[in-house]
Amino acid sequence: MGFEVYKDRSGAWRCRRRARNGELVASSGEAFSSKQSAIRSVDTVRRVAAESEGHKEIEESASEH
Repeated sequence: MGFEVYKDRSGAWRCRRRARNGELVASSGEAFSSKQSAIRSVDTVRRVAAESEGHKEIEESASEH
């Protein structure tokens, strides 16, 4: 899966995520005034997702004992 940063018809920047098969998985509900702001949003999602994965593994390990 990968993120795309693109300019919409109104000229605002948005981001979305597509599955490997090209299917749209998620789309930003927010429009950004600059491409850099949209990229920062993607970076934040990646960081939070990575942090969440770490917590998920800890929770799963704790529930196994």
